[in-house]
Amino acid sequence: MTRAPAIVIALAGIIGLALLPLLAPSYYASLMIPFFGYAIALLGFNLLFGYAGLLSFGHAMFLGFGAYGAAVLAGVLGIKSFEAVLFAVMLLAALAAVPIGVLCMRYVGIFFGMLTLAFGMLFYSFLFKFYHLTGGDSGMRVPRMNIISRTVLRVAAPVILGVMAVLMLAPPRSLVRTYRVPRRVLWRTYVAGASARREAKDAVAKPRRLCVELGLVGPTTRLVWK
Repeated sequence: MTRAPAIVIALAGIIGLALLPLLAPSYYASLMIPFFGYAIALLGFNLLFGYAGLLSFGHAMFLGFGAYGAAVLAGVLGIKSFEAVLFAVMLLAALAAVPIGVLCMRYVGIFFGMLTLAFGMLFYSFLFKFYHLTGGDSGMRVPRMNIISRTVLRVAAPVILGVMAVLMLAPPRSLVRTYRVPRRVLWRTYVAGASARREAKDAVAKPRRLCVELGLVGPTTRLVWK
């Protein structure tokens, strides 16, 4: 698969996931949260064990950082924005991973696995000892958060669709390299020209109508659509 179709498919997937909370019932949208959480954990395990040959038993610890960090931010501190909570727990897990990685990466084989297991059990003990903060084996009550704001979708949808239209209408890179087409010609023909803009609008006409029906095209974002 060439690079341009891969980017188009990735952008289409991002739009589909962004529209999922608006199109699907809240139950099915919330199911995607643990789905992607476990998917990220499996990708990390595949990177460590599949490519580097390092057997890690500490992945659950970082899932716990995300889960309990989100519970504390939303349930205790009252932060209801899913985007803000997601960024905060990612930063927390990254900060925790730095000293753990510095210690564990000095060893390989079973020693690496035992160290990651030790840190995981240490974090497990912390969760159960600080009962007043984590709830111990009773867990924590997490309030419902706003999955994504309409303002973000209103601004992001026309930008992403515009990029997709340009990528779909642009000529293949092999053709550009073979005939050595200048960049200014590509820009005028496929991006800045009047005919290119008309073709781009026609290419995203149906997705735009869907965005209108969902209320994502307002007076403040009509200029972005143009």
